[in-house]
Amino acid sequence: MVDDSLRTPHPPAAERRAAGKAVRKRVPRSSHGDWTPPAGRPDPVEWMRATSEGRLPDYIGVRVGRMTVSPFTFLRGAADLMAQDLVGSPHSGIYTTLIGDAHLANFGFYASPERHLMLDVNDFDQAAPGPWEWDLKRLAASLVVAARHNGLPDDVGRAAVRASISAYATAIDAAANEGTLPFNLDVFTVDRLRKIARKTAIADEVALAETKARRKTHASSMPKFTGRGAQGDLRMIDSPPLMVDVFDSEPAVVGATEDQIVDALDAYVETLPYNWQRVLRSYTFRDSAYRVTGVGSAGLRTYVALLTGKDDDDAVFLQLKEAGPSVLDGRADGPISRHAHNGRRVVAYQQRSQAASDPLLGWTQMEGRDYYVRQLRDMKGDIPTESLDGVEMPLYARLCGALLARAHARAGDAAAISGYLGGGGALGDSIAEFGVRYADQTEHDWRAVLDAALAGELPYVPDERE
Repeated sequence: MVDDSLRTPHPPAAERRAAGKAVRKRVPRSSHGDWTPPAGRPDPVEWMRATSEGRLPDYIGVRVGRMTVSPFTFLRGAADLMAQDLVGSPHSGIYTTLIGDAHLANFGFYASPERHLMLDVNDFDQAAPGPWEWDLKRLAASLVVAARHNGLPDDVGRAAVRASISAYATAIDAAANEGTLPFNLDVFTVDRLRKIARKTAIADEVALAETKARRKTHASSMPKFTGRGAQGDLRMIDSPPLMVDVFDSEPAVVGATEDQIVDALDAYVETLPYNWQRVLRSYTFRDSAYRVTGVGSAGLRTYVALLTGKDDDDAVFLQLKEAGPSVLDGRADGPISRHAHNGRRVVAYQQRSQAASDPLLGWTQMEGRDYYVRQLRDMKGDIPTESLDGVEMPLYARLCGALLARAHARAGDAAAISGYLGGGGALGDSIAEFGVRYADQTEHDWRAVLDAALAGELPYVPDERE
């Protein structure tokens, strides 16, 4: 049991850094490049079937369709499979709160409570304690797969991985040397990003992404998600199969009734800080819809609730998203434990890892299933990775590496990690090799699942999104 008493002294940073460096003898940094499919690795088609259990049956084919678009989308939805693959892989034994799915597509923009446009890790569905290297390996694999997806050679993918780990090393070292409170109060806003990117190849991408993110507000969501019912009442738009009004649907199809959703929202409000409870209680529930989201999340129970305040134009859209166990639970030989409420797990680790979080982030439960709740579109956005070229990809990778280091430092021992990592060159070379090997495995898995889907062995709905 960890002694968190304020009376307990902490070892000096220099001592913890030295301890991290000493681990190199037991776990050489070069060992992280080693990866071959572990014995007993699940067949990817059987894995798809197994991880479809518990999802809404009508939407399992949507998940298969989205994951089989490309190796890039397959990897996005295969965090569970990769977590299994990382079990038994070399690691330093230094733990932190992992993102659990540190794919390069899971970094993006969102609004802070002070209305600053932030840039940070923005997906914590799989967050849990684990070896910090696992997040870096997930990021590395996604960078190599993304480079290939963009028609770039593996030299670019390797360069992107090395760039991400170099930036991670710089940021984790800076965090280790900074005062704890100043570091945890420091936020990475789009203004800082703009200054960094001003004279680089990604300046235009940053500017465009910022503009799009600022336009995504509750007000701008009104024409996209709402309309008038037969009696002139404000309703969520019914646009099956990807957005289905809950009130007019069978619970077996959408997974819940409207009364259950309202009860879950009432319970959710109780998990918010008192000042935000008062804010939300000034709103009234109006309607809800089941909405398919993401790649790996397709088929999970995810709802959008419409609330209005002073009038119909004073709207808030909340997303209730089902939260199952983290893919990391029970899969590392360190301080990982199963969590009593997985919605609360997501919220706690998100707030621990981000410098500032959605003020309406909370959790609830419905029919024995855990959920977390957040604002749906509060200046959320990202830098599209599908158009990054051979110069831009490593620049974006540096950004991801730095943000990941800051998240790890908020919840872990930055000095120990920095001591083991050093300048990042040695680990960068080995994890770049890992990234290429795992990209090869991802392509193999994707092809196997796609062939099974086309042969009718799996439910399959082709992805027709733009």
